[in-house]
Amino acid sequence: MNKGHRAIIGLVTLLSIQAGIQSTFADTLVRVKPLADVLEPTFYSAPADVVNEQHISLSAELAGVLAALHVQVGDAVLKGQDIAALECQDYRLSEAQAIQGVNALASQVTLAQQQFKRTRTLQKSGSASIELLNQRQTELSALTAQLKGQNIQVQQAQRNTSRCIVKAPFDGVITQVMTAQGAYLSVGAPLVKLLNITQAEVSARLLPQQLESMQQAVRLDFSFNRQKYPLSIRAAVPLVQQVARTQEVRLNFIQTPGLSAALSGASGEVIWESSVASIPPEYLVKRNGSLGVMLAENSVAKFIALPSAKEGQAVMLQASAEPMLSSSSDNNVLLIVQGQHVLKEGDKVEIEAEAIVSGESNNGARMEVKADAGAPAE
Repeated sequence: MNKGHRAIIGLVTLLSIQAGIQSTFADTLVRVKPLADVLEPTFYSAPADVVNEQHISLSAELAGVLAALHVQVGDAVLKGQDIAALECQDYRLSEAQAIQGVNALASQVTLAQQQFKRTRTLQKSGSASIELLNQRQTELSALTAQLKGQNIQVQQAQRNTSRCIVKAPFDGVITQVMTAQGAYLSVGAPLVKLLNITQAEVSARLLPQQLESMQQAVRLDFSFNRQKYPLSIRAAVPLVQQVARTQEVRLNFIQTPGLSAALSGASGEVIWESSVASIPPEYLVKRNGSLGVMLAENSVAKFIALPSAKEGQAVMLQASAEPMLSSSSDNNVLLIVQGQHVLKEGDKVEIEAEAIVSGESNNGARMEVKADAGAPAE
């Protein structure tokens, strides 16, 4: 090889080394998004049932033959509406007899009053003894007491007569018919079952951390049959189940046109939106054994470790852990969303032109992060 060839080779090698050195110190081209556009809502869910304690049996208060049954399964009834009627002739006769007893005693009381007044006049003139006056007063008092007792019997007879008609104690729906017209019923025999559709509520059993998250939720829904019904927390029962370490929470339906009796007894899930947003897992990087995110700050890469982050899972942002990444941070916080995997802390970066774009999906809707049984979203 002659000297000319060696010179050419040396020059090419030198140029290659220089180009490599320049590329080493060149800024890395990255794409960023404002933190507010990256954050996504976090949803939790837990199994839940619709319970209704006001599902009662209407029973016969008197013994007798069922003369009429006015309802069928599925019928909606109003408070005070007639449900059934018992054969009531015997009770009406007893009421009439008690009323006649009152009339008879009332006549006797009137006579006793007249005799007492006459005797008192005679006693004042000396024509009647004080013993006779006392006797007339005693007779009047006894008859007056008997009249009061007979009036009580009339009230009892009237009450029995009214019990022949079984009425709905509240608005509801008939869910079961338990007898038939013509049947003889003893006292307490069940007639129908009545469901109060306005008293349905949701019951769910939650771990303490789930309950705390639910109490701070932005929105609560009961999901059943691909429909969602808005909820509000009514009460958390102050009793922890010893085995599962869960606590029952009761939630009321916020009345909507879709709420109906069909929900009572349904099993679904309660879903709530956390007040704390999350960073999707695709933006996480690992540095020195810790997961976190890369920020662009003054054209320099800055790694922020997130202690609660897990591989492949969205990470919820807690202001106490990293105030700079809280959901209340402004849009000046720029998250590196492309090129972050090759960066190290302190690397110089060049932000791609027009790279600060909205964090919405192609169809303009934000992604939702959902988790089962209260677990953080994956």
